[in-house]
Order: sequence, then C-alpha cells, then structure tokens
Amino acid sequence: MKILFLMIVYFAGFATAVYCLTPVHANPALHAGVNGFAKSDALSGVKTEEFKQNFYVAVSRLGVVARDTACDAYEFIRQKLDERQGKEKLVAKKL
Repeated sequence: MKILFLMIVYFAGFATAVYCLTPVHANPALHAGVNGFAKSDALSGVKTEEFKQNFYVAVSRLGVVARDTACDAYEFIRQKLDERQGKEKLVAKKL
C-alpha cells in the first residue's frame, strides 16, 4: 500500500512538472507575439502540434505499460502471499 501511495505521489509530481513546462492556453491570442523564446532560431524547426501529438502518444503508452506492470506486480505479490499462507497452514497442521 505504501508503494502504491509513493507511486501516485511520484507520478502526480511528474504530471505537475510536465504541465508547468508545457502549458496549453485555450486562447492562443493571449500569448501571440509576446513569447520571443518560441520564435528563436533554435526552436524554429520544432512543429508544436506534431510534438504535442507525439508526446501525448508516448505518455499514453507509458500509462498503459505502468498499468500492466502494476497488475503483474499485484498478481505476483498475491501469489507469493498465498504460497506463504499455505506453508504456514501446513506447519500449523503438523504441530
């Protein structure tokens, strides 16, 4: 349970960092012409929409992998706990 809580806190922090680094405004006119950094030569070759789409796909895949891994870990831990409880019952019957 503690690991699950820590994973939730970790990914919440990660999501917050991603949001802070790449904010999306509903009205692009609010920041049109103000952001000189986005118009620099270093970023002129970056296609914003393509980057957002690729980033969304990558994060979605990460979510699916994380979910599948968590389910596999749950099954593994449940199996080991069941085996341990089974051994404890056998030891108790022998006594």
